[in-house]
Amino acid sequence: MKKTIARACLFSVLLFVALQGGCRRQQSETPAGRLTGRSDCKVFIAGPAPAIIPPDEDECIHYRYSGNTLVLAQRNAAFNCCPGEITAAITVNGHVITIRETEQEAGCSCLCLYDLEMEISGLAPGVYRIQVEEPYLGGQAPLDIIVDLEQEGEGEHCLDRDGYPWETAGH
Repeated sequence: MKKTIARACLFSVLLFVALQGGCRRQQSETPAGRLTGRSDCKVFIAGPAPAIIPPDEDECIHYRYSGNTLVLAQRNAAFNCCPGEITAAITVNGHVITIRETEQEAGCSCLCLYDLEMEISGLAPGVYRIQVEEPYLGGQAPLDIIVDLEQEGEGEHCLDRDGYPWETAGH
């Protein structure tokens, strides 16, 4: 009788522990990213007419991490002047965050610079590689950075851009 009660108690304890572990797994949040905002065209460059030179030709990504949410602000991303809807497909695979930026259409024969705002929720602290895939790099290096969200809650990484649309001919 004592063995039966002991086994029942042991079974109950193991069942309780297993259920608690299962509940914790269900409560953990899967990272989800989305584009939360974008600016209008900052620089319009068309044909041989004098162009407006951007005040800062760097392309930068500023990040802020708090409460398992990573907020990204990308400055001077290049898209068509008439892009229709700009979208960003954000995926988290292990410790690699990939941001694939696209536009609905290339409606005009010119490019512009835009500022984008993005957010990834449910992101555990750790070291991450952030890769940004953009439609108009023109052979320049992509934004591809490493961030340590355990050590640095905020930071910025910039790349000097030296081609159209970041810089005009004769500049």
